[in-house]
Amino acid sequence: NVEFYRVHSRHEIEVRYWERGVGPTFSSGTGSCAAAAAAILGGQAESPVTVKTVAGDLQVRWEKDGIYLTGPAEIVCRGEFLCGREHSSAPAATQTGAMRKAPYSEGASASGAAGPSKNNLVNCSSR
Repeated sequence: NVEFYRVHSRHEIEVRYWERGVGPTFSSGTGSCAAAAAAILGGQAESPVTVKTVAGDLQVRWEKDGIYLTGPAEIVCRGEFLCGREHSSAPAATQTGAMRKAPYSEGASASGAAGPSKNNLVNCSSR
């Protein structure tokens, strides 16, 4: 993935995102943090930084113990996927349980970025 940013002030940057396999996206949480960190490390900005995206503004602050992102989150679509032995590349010995449909939200990160959320993993083990 690639982020392009433009500095507006010491506390505000504008960012555009290009994600491999997708193309341009409206926003990206990790991309916003990376762009803010690059601007700070490059001496172009200082924490906290407002990151202006197509989807809206995010706030990134860099503290001693880490980088923090604050912004709105919303679900942008819903769907479902099949989970089971027939739909996995994992070895059969590690597969348990029958194939089943599982609810899945392809939603937004805290930044409003569309895409699969890693927080929606489904356990396909028998219960």
